[in-house]
Amino acid sequence: MELLEQKQSIRGKILSERERLALAERQGRSRSIAKQLLELPEFGRSSVIHLYLAVRSEVETGEIFKAGLALGKIMAVPVMTSEAPTELRFGRVEQVPPRNLEKGPRGILQPPWDERIEVLVEQIDLWVIPGVVFDLAGRRIGYGGGFYDRVLKKARGPVVALAFELQMVEEVPEGIMDVRVHRIITEKRSILCPL
Repeated sequence: MELLEQKQSIRGKILSERERLALAERQGRSRSIAKQLLELPEFGRSSVIHLYLAVRSEVETGEIFKAGLALGKIMAVPVMTSEAPTELRFGRVEQVPPRNLEKGPRGILQPPWDERIEVLVEQIDLWVIPGVVFDLAGRRIGYGGGFYDRVLKKARGPVVALAFELQMVEEVPEGIMDVRVHRIITEKRSILCPL
């Protein structure tokens, strides 16, 4: 089986399992994950944090946004523009829940693009990202667009993935363009990945 077919098969299976989590269960697990992230020294030291706006059955991030903003941190979210639909840009969010969200080119809610809110990749000193499947070595499968892989090649600072324990597998097939994460936080553990 080819790499892409392997990834699609694993992605489909794990997404299906994640979608079956009841809302209350997902919220409880998300709170546990958020608590662990907020206790990380890397979170405390960071002044500019990338964080995603959770969609569908992803680990929820509202509490993390609130905590970061209360501590005076700059919280940046991914934004896609119709001018560059294959690239992520990053925009500052100054309140939770963010106001005036609109659907981006891929149908995901995001703040309206305005260069006045732009946060540059090199300004971000902690990356908190989503994904679908992970293993203990920090390999990940996202949604298949390669958006984070392209950005993280240029990123500085640690990359932390948030996932439910059911998203962990023994081994994720890896391609030459894939970028590993430094840490994975689930509701049960914080996994420091070998680099």
